[in-house]
Amino acid sequence: MPISTAWADAYHAACCAVGAEVREDLRGTGCTGALTVRGNTFNNFNRRLEDKDVEAVVVALREFRGVSSICLPFNNISDRGGALLGEALAQYADSLVRLDLQYNSLGSAAAEALARGVESNDSLCALLLAGNPLGGQCGLALHAALRHNTTLSVLDLYNTEMSVQSLVPLCRSLGANRSLISLNIGRPLLRGPDEVASVVDHLSTALKSNSTLEELNVSYFGMTDGELQALVVALCASAVMTLSLKGNKLSEDAGLLLTRLLERRHDFRQLDVSCNRLRDKGACDLAKGVAQHPQLASLSVASCTIGEVGLARLIESLCSCAALQQLALWGNSITPGVAQTLSRTFGDLRKMESVDFGVEQRDGEWMAYRS
Repeated sequence: MPISTAWADAYHAACCAVGAEVREDLRGTGCTGALTVRGNTFNNFNRRLEDKDVEAVVVALREFRGVSSICLPFNNISDRGGALLGEALAQYADSLVRLDLQYNSLGSAAAEALARGVESNDSLCALLLAGNPLGGQCGLALHAALRHNTTLSVLDLYNTEMSVQSLVPLCRSLGANRSLISLNIGRPLLRGPDEVASVVDHLSTALKSNSTLEELNVSYFGMTDGELQALVVALCASAVMTLSLKGNKLSEDAGLLLTRLLERRHDFRQLDVSCNRLRDKGACDLAKGVAQHPQLASLSVASCTIGEVGLARLIESLCSCAALQQLALWGNSITPGVAQTLSRTFGDLRKMESVDFGVEQRDGEWMAYRS
């Protein structure tokens, strides 16, 4: 039987069994092996997936094991649907490779069920849960999952209301995990500097013994220079090459700390420190770290309250950063003098992969604009 017919028949029978409406988008994309229904599209805005639709999918998976990717972001899936998918991860442990449930309504019960599924699964590579109110009760389940799972390489928990009770066990598990390559724990729900310091301390300790994690997002974490100092020490001995510190509480002193990191780690590739208060001093210090860095391909210092002096110093240092392909500067004081420096330093900006600004001459004066 052709794959398209096998999935369509299994899905149709499952809908009849659970009393769900047969959806053409689920029936059609399931035939490809990549089940995809995005709730934020024009056609689905008023007909997002519900738990009953997920139940039909899970029942259909019992008869058809050809689905390797389930991508259902921006829908109305709650704890019940999340729990069903968690059970599916455990039952069909060798087929699903990617599960994307971003921006649904999954709570702590769904988080625990999905974590239990990941713990016994040996095929899943990516689990994306950003934008769900998972809360602070799933830490132990995530800890067990990451300690025992050997295939999960991408875990996205951005803006999931993770508390210190969840993040501490999660961070501790990184010391034993050997599969995770990318971890996003940005915008957690931490109450006060003591909780921030506690999480960063456990994270730093775990990173020192982790040799696989390459991408780390700790944006909007409430981190100050003190926590960054502890984290930098750990990062110097870690495998992390991509770091997002966006939206923290870093001051001008952070520039020197980041320079120490870049000087120790010549394999660092991406650094996002946007939406912090680096000011001119921080930018001038950071310029020393990026100058002649052999691997840095992406740098974001957008909206860092940097003035003309700091920007000019930073831009001049970047001309010797041969690997740089992505640069974000907008939101700082890009004066006509800075715009001229940009034009002189980078020449044709279109040769770069990504910049968030452009420069041009108007009436004999260099001007910058947001691109």
